[in-house]
Amino acid sequence: MKPILKISLLALSVGLSSSVMANGFYIGANAGYNKMDAEGNKYSQDNKAAGGFQAGYLHPINANMLLGGEFGIDTLGKIKLGKSNSNIWNTIHRSAINLQLVGKYLIDDFNVFAKAGATKQFGKYTLGGTKVIDNSKVAPIAGLGIGYNLTQNIEVTAEYSHVFGKTLGSNDWKADDAITQDTFKIVVNYLF
Repeated sequence: MKPILKISLLALSVGLSSSVMANGFYIGANAGYNKMDAEGNKYSQDNKAAGGFQAGYLHPINANMLLGGEFGIDTLGKIKLGKSNSNIWNTIHRSAINLQLVGKYLIDDFNVFAKAGATKQFGKYTLGGTKVIDNSKVAPIAGLGIGYNLTQNIEVTAEYSHVFGKTLGSNDWKADDAITQDTFKIVVNYLF
């Protein structure tokens, strides 16, 4: 292939990838607090720290409105189930992947947004440190938030989300149920 053709193709590919990336893509990380709905004396949420990563794309509908989607991976803490016969705590470690539609309204450097979609929750049940069950279920998720652009490329948001699952009752032992939960997190996104 002629050098001029190679250079032209390389310049075209760089130009195309730059314009695509500059048109609404973002990646980020989050950290916060998660409260799972567990009842009875059998359960307690031992670790309420939540955190994860997300990536998404927002397409401008008009000067103030953006619409798109987001994919995220989160850790949700763990639930203690009480001691086994050997006096060792049994736990369910929770995590999730989320796929949501996102609508965002811009107000100068601020924005408000709403999300709705599905979460696939994973529960790893350990009996005295040995994994017994590792399974998952899907549930609806929705959230609201407010954001602020620190720079042209850095956005910080405060977000609340709710998973429409079930209450982990005192007679439940499965790790694979999607548990109702409320999460508050601080998010930092890098906007391309």
